[in-house]
Amino acid sequence: PLPKFIGTDWIGREAEVTAVERELLPPDTGYARKLYVSLDDQREQVFVSVVLSGADRTSIHRPELCLVGQGWSIDAQARTEIDGEIPAMLLGLTREVVAPDQGMVRVPALFAYWFVGREKVAATTWQRLWHTALNRLRLKPDRWAYVVVQTAVLPGETEELAQRRMERVAKALRDQLTPVRGEFLEKD
Repeated sequence: PLPKFIGTDWIGREAEVTAVERELLPPDTGYARKLYVSLDDQREQVFVSVVLSGADRTSIHRPELCLVGQGWSIDAQARTEIDGEIPAMLLGLTREVVAPDQGMVRVPALFAYWFVGREKVAATTWQRLWHTALNRLRLKPDRWAYVVVQTAVLPGETEELAQRRMERVAKALRDQLTPVRGEFLEKD
């Protein structure tokens, strides 16, 4: 489980797994997720989710598929490093929502993800699949975790500030989210 507090700056609120997720993913899929809210400014929120594959490896899939299915548009995609060391993909997202007295409003967000295996951290689905295939040949099948860190880009805020917020939370949770260290990180 993810911690209830991150230092004295963030409180973690439960973020339930949806019925659709439970229906679509295999029953032995593991989940840990929280919505971290800044105690200084409750508008600053960071969603953290870990999905752990079970015996049926279909629990872990390309996140872009779910995002589009949830109504997000993917406007940008780039490789990044979380905490200067964790290879990840960073997506710029937008979604249209109905706001009271404003009609349809475009809401921007940032979404970072990476995959954690027994001996590797991979930023992309293709890297994860490659390492999975290699380990199957070595008779060492992997059980992968899919880690997500997401935040809204607040009105008047730059994407850089929103990304720093995500990284502060991910850095504080680093040992829980990515226990693999050093030479096992996939940088290419």
